[in-house]
Amino acid sequence: MEPLVLVISGSMGAGKTTLMAEASDLLGAAGVVHAAIDLDALSIGHLPPESISVSELNLALLWKSYAALGVTRLIIAGAIESAARLAEVRGALPHAHILICRVRARIATMQERVRQREPGMLQREFVERVVLLDEELDSAALHDFEVDNEARGVTAAAREILEIAGWLPRAAPEPKCPHCGNGAGIYLAPREERSPEAPIRCLACRADAPATQWMA
Repeated sequence: MEPLVLVISGSMGAGKTTLMAEASDLLGAAGVVHAAIDLDALSIGHLPPESISVSELNLALLWKSYAALGVTRLIIAGAIESAARLAEVRGALPHAHILICRVRARIATMQERVRQREPGMLQREFVERVVLLDEELDSAALHDFEVDNEARGVTAAAREILEIAGWLPRAAPEPKCPHCGNGAGIYLAPREERSPEAPIRCLACRADAPATQWMA
């Protein structure tokens, strides 16, 4: 079976690793066998300049171990900012079908996230790298689809990624008040008298609307 690989790409602070972990949890809860790898974690160190791509080598070794266990799905967190970078991933995962999701957020948001998580000596360099990497990703445009990760829950963003990729079925939309968008309401009629046109009162704006409009 052709391995399925979902790469969560984006600039620093976009939320790649966090979304990878949450996506893994969602798949686990759904009983979907898979593995998840943070690409950056495979090459931490200070190696000789002539070294081969350690992340590619380690990715290939890890995948070989997972594949031996029968795993056919892999989530990767890592910026795919160039054709060369994508070629490295393809080289480590031969015959795999690779789908790339670009995770986006405002530059200021990503810089603040990086500033908070990187308090050390390279903080300024990492914060400045946010803009450069974002521009490289824009220029390369190697992603298959995009997901916003600006101001939303990590579970919702991770689920959207998996649903677009086809790894999880799309959830039915939650009913919302057609007037204000709130999701909390109560039927005004007794259960036995409820119909598609039965009115529901929004607990936020207190407006009434037929049930059919809440489901739209």
